[in-house]
Amino acid sequence: MAKTEVTQYTAVSGNQISSSSWNAYQDAVQAEFENRTRIGTVAGVISGLLCSISTTSIAVAAGEGYGDGLKYAGAESLAFSGTDAAGTYYVYWDSSAEALAKSTTVPDTSIDILLCSTYWNGADTHSALVDLRARGIVPLPLRSCAWSIGTVTTGKKDQFTCPPGTSLWIDGIAIVQADNGSDSSTIVDVHVGSSGSAPVTIFTTQANRPSVANAVTNWTVTYSGIPDTRLVTAGQNVYVEVDQVGDSAQDLSVTIYGRWLRA
Repeated sequence: MAKTEVTQYTAVSGNQISSSSWNAYQDAVQAEFENRTRIGTVAGVISGLLCSISTTSIAVAAGEGYGDGLKYAGAESLAFSGTDAAGTYYVYWDSSAEALAKSTTVPDTSIDILLCSTYWNGADTHSALVDLRARGIVPLPLRSCAWSIGTVTTGKKDQFTCPPGTSLWIDGIAIVQADNGSDSSTIVDVHVGSSGSAPVTIFTTQANRPSVANAVTNWTVTYSGIPDTRLVTAGQNVYVEVDQVGDSAQDLSVTIYGRWLRA
């Protein structure tokens, strides 16, 4: 292992390493591995960490996830009480505090591991539990579908196949236009399907498709909501379709962003 911040200790015959020196060395090695994990990864789940309702608590199953380079193994619960106001809460592993946490706002998912959301009635009941785990920690090199140079038109615009030995987890879709047009809005959809089958939309909730209205300032990037289908497995086809176009909109670009998984 190449040394960066790890102090080198050389054992000398007949000498003992002090407990403080040994602990310092262990801490330095751990910090080095955490730093190497942090570089080039995003917060996410490798396996497990599924949330469930356990009376007034949210239980997190055992598993493996990483946030800001730190490993999280789950197998614990987060309690709610009458001091927590009624509303929707996001349950996540806070990498700074290294603890399970809850918030009424979405945490920083680049470093904190988002696990689920739940509606708490403010007294004694959870409901509407939604699994929000993002699978994988290796970012997908941006897949940019740059086309419709000139006047944007509706229809299928780009397609690719998820390569063998890998899976793709879609975090979202971003779109931008050089000119958003004089009326209406541009709406983009993404479809996924297995070999031999027609792809279907990943946005069962069609309102989550990325869109940009003509009144929005040109060159403004807009993002989709969370797709209903996010996992694309090896051999599946992905294609991008423009469902609606703003009048005289120009130069549309679409970016699919997410992360690679081991198949």
